[in-house]
Amino acid sequence: MKLSKIYARFYKSFNFDDVLKATPNASKRGDWEDFEGDWYPYVEVTVEDGITAIVGANESGKSHLLGAVERAITGKGFSQRDLCRYCDFFDVERGRRFWPHVGLAWSDLSVEEATAIGEIAGDVSSFDRFLMFRETPDQITLWLPEGDGFRPTQLDESMSAALSARLPSTFRIEPSEGLPSSVPLAWLADQTTTPLTTDRRTRGALLDSLQRATNLASDPEAAAKNGAAIHQTLQPATQAMAAMQSALAAELNLARALLLDLARIEPKRFADLVEAIRDGHDGYVNAIIESMNEQIAERMNFRRWWVQDRDFALRVSAREHELVLTIRDRTGTEYTFEERSNGLKFFLSYLIQSLTNRGADGQAQILLMDEPDAHLSAEAQQDLLRVFAGLADPADGAAPLQVLYVTHSPFLLDKNHAERIRVLEKGHNLDGTRVIRVVSQNHYEPLRSAFGASAGETAFVGAVNLLVEGPADQILLAGASRLTRVRRPGRENITLDLNRLTIVPCGSASQVPYMAYLIRGRDTRKPAVVALLDSDGEGDKAAAVMRTEDRFKRHLPVEFVLQLGELVQIPRVTVAELEDLIPTPLALAAANVVLEEAAAFREGEAPELVESALPAARAGESVFDRIEAAAARKKRTIGKLAFARAVVEVAAKPSLEGPLATAISSWLDAMETVFTELNIRRRRAESLAQHAKLSGLIEAQIQIFQRDRQGKATREQVSNLLDHLVIQMDDSDEAGEICARINQLRTAMKLADDPAMPIDDYPAMIAELRRLRAVPEILRQRPATTPPAIKATPARKARAPRRSSAANGSARTPAA
Repeated sequence: MKLSKIYARFYKSFNFDDVLKATPNASKRGDWEDFEGDWYPYVEVTVEDGITAIVGANESGKSHLLGAVERAITGKGFSQRDLCRYCDFFDVERGRRFWPHVGLAWSDLSVEEATAIGEIAGDVSSFDRFLMFRETPDQITLWLPEGDGFRPTQLDESMSAALSARLPSTFRIEPSEGLPSSVPLAWLADQTTTPLTTDRRTRGALLDSLQRATNLASDPEAAAKNGAAIHQTLQPATQAMAAMQSALAAELNLARALLLDLARIEPKRFADLVEAIRDGHDGYVNAIIESMNEQIAERMNFRRWWVQDRDFALRVSAREHELVLTIRDRTGTEYTFEERSNGLKFFLSYLIQSLTNRGADGQAQILLMDEPDAHLSAEAQQDLLRVFAGLADPADGAAPLQVLYVTHSPFLLDKNHAERIRVLEKGHNLDGTRVIRVVSQNHYEPLRSAFGASAGETAFVGAVNLLVEGPADQILLAGASRLTRVRRPGRENITLDLNRLTIVPCGSASQVPYMAYLIRGRDTRKPAVVALLDSDGEGDKAAAVMRTEDRFKRHLPVEFVLQLGELVQIPRVTVAELEDLIPTPLALAAANVVLEEAAAFREGEAPELVESALPAARAGESVFDRIEAAAARKKRTIGKLAFARAVVEVAAKPSLEGPLATAISSWLDAMETVFTELNIRRRRAESLAQHAKLSGLIEAQIQIFQRDRQGKATREQVSNLLDHLVIQMDDSDEAGEICARINQLRTAMKLADDPAMPIDDYPAMIAELRRLRAVPEILRQRPATTPPAIKATPARKARAPRRSSAANGSARTPAA
């Protein structure tokens, strides 16, 4: 079964749905909304089958929602203290005792699940969904489908407990728990023992204290005489260890989950390790440790999740009393957690918790996480999204989880799946938390998130950018991309990857050239940019400026300046702007949605637009222009922004049939044509940006080398320079080709032979190195049908050079 809705009423910041109750002609959704003879609608939040992201401002009730799920399922933590302080029932009158109300809706029940729940409720009917409401700690009201509605069944305490046992379980990833730097070996070997401490300084202080105490207790008479002094000697160390116990327990349990549950290391091997260390069998110790590291790497598969460093490895090493956890990065250098950022430490913690907290076979689970962005960088947050996706749709045959998380960060919103976002806001005064249902009517972050644009995109750009004229273009592109992913699975390669591509609305066509200059013309780092302009008068002017004037051409090549009319040709339709790609039935349906929403504010009837009422098409006039003209006759306006939002909203409705369904399919077909060409240019722009980045990196290293060497260098010094270059390469094809050429240079210059010998022709060597800058451009211009001559895929990269060593010249090894 799947959680499909969360209900909350009189619970913490959730009072009741005052917006629904205040809506004219609104009616209750079911009898479960009645209480004390009046209608108190529950605040209702829908939940996706896979991943749901809860966003909102501070104190908007996001974290309370996670608690509502736990309390509704288990009853644990259900307290009168959670009663909303400003609800109608918060008082101290004798005989009146009220509780907060929470509920859940479940769907997609299997026959077995429905049978088990039916037996608990004494119901033999067939059903695949049900609702449950916990309005006291120990009793649940079950609502099972009956006809067009639901029939209530009151469960007593034992029946409620039986129901809770059949429901999916929840678990939380604790954002404050991190891995320890070391784990006591004695505790791993025998976990019935109590670990003293993992802190070496504290352990050293304890040993020093014990030594001093031993001197004071050399015999029974001395021990009796010096009892107070012995206690005073041991007290500081014992107090320090006592203070560390609570935090130590959580860290050690996390490390144990890594080693025993995730890596599946046999516990007895730790006892073997302890004995081998005590006996001084270092070779055997090293063999066990290496085997453990191989097991961790294989079972954890960390490079799947942490894309920032594909050569990253989590390793263990043995000390006399402890197993030390270290990190090895792409340079081959090992670090402790204290020597790296907290972000990596906590990302590892989140990953381990999520991969090891799997329930029993066949038991569904719901993962809850509150503000996982607290310790993570923007890149790490994107990596965490990948972890969530792997849990919701596992590739290893494991049972999928539902993931429900709360965040403040735009980097933890998957812009390719805006349907996963739920926005909460705190109402005024006594209103309580509300769900923003039509988020597009709000001009700030909820609007932008819901349609695929993270907060602040007009002020900040990304590594890959698509410049468009206005926000309506942004909404249509992002919305169509999302709908293609949902409606047409398997065609993700055609859509826009909104987590990778930042759509930047410039405000108007005339502002697009200036925005391109701001992004690419004022810094040494030049992000990838593609500009999409309309094929109307303003778009033609902007395109002409960018294609002909040198001040713009030198910053953005003309191949990355596109006009919509060049990308899509539709018979008998002049394509000048994105709205022209929308078939008339879909455009009319969207326009009528806008008019209905406007009528809700005017408190009047909304006029309905039909195709026969549209003015005849004139040359150069778009469908949107005709709809605007028809609305103007009825003294109404549409507006491009509202129209774009409504197009996406209508197209997202399920189970549409007839001409409207055909129109939506035709629109997505046309948008796929746009996406295909944009992706071609996007890939070229990325390649160009990568070329500039790698060329600049190579040139900087060569200049440093020349300044340090003053016109002469040994073979070893050149080898070390090449090592520096290899270490700084990323995982792109261009970088792989550069590394392959570097290996060829090593052989040609015989750098491994007699490393102390000077390079024979220093200027020629520098010239050869500078030719590496052209490798990305050569690769970019190579025909697509011609495979790369050499592609480097090393086992691991060269270690950063520490000191002179001829053996330190092994870079990436070219693949066969």
